[in-house]
Amino acid sequence: DTVRPTVELIGTGGATAFRSADTLQVQASDNAELNRVVANVRNSSGTIVLGTQSPAAGANPYVHNVPLSSLGEGTYSLRYNATDVTGNVSLTSNFAFTIDNTRPTGTLVTPAEGALVGGAFTASGTAADTRTGVDRVEYRVNEITALGGTFVRNAASGTTTGTNSFSFN
Repeated sequence: DTVRPTVELIGTGGATAFRSADTLQVQASDNAELNRVVANVRNSSGTIVLGTQSPAAGANPYVHNVPLSSLGEGTYSLRYNATDVTGNVSLTSNFAFTIDNTRPTGTLVTPAEGALVGGAFTASGTAADTRTGVDRVEYRVNEITALGGTFVRNAASGTTTGTNSFSFN
């Protein structure tokens, strides 16, 4: 057997930003049986800060979990490969990612807190995230969620008079 195993990162959905509670998964496969999967996480200085490996014990394919729980906020790279039972080693793959455990901040600018508004009005605010940026802004009126765009409240969808709450996340 002279065929190298193959490895791929699975389950990320194209994301490159994660929280420490997440786990990355490396899937290895081969034309025969797998021996082990190795994955090392390096910090931005290139130092290995997390080394993991799993004995595949002949399984094919095999999924190796890389828990990120020991990583603090920052940028990292995951280098991973696999070995089959005859000693063939896959090409080593690299995946750059960021750990971001801090929620973005959001501030409602208008209307001012406690302001009385009637009819149509425009709400505005600011949102910021220092590590990975803001993916989307979500706001709620009486716990009805609207993502992006304009939220229009009318008689068919609920209360139009009285006290209504507005929150910005």
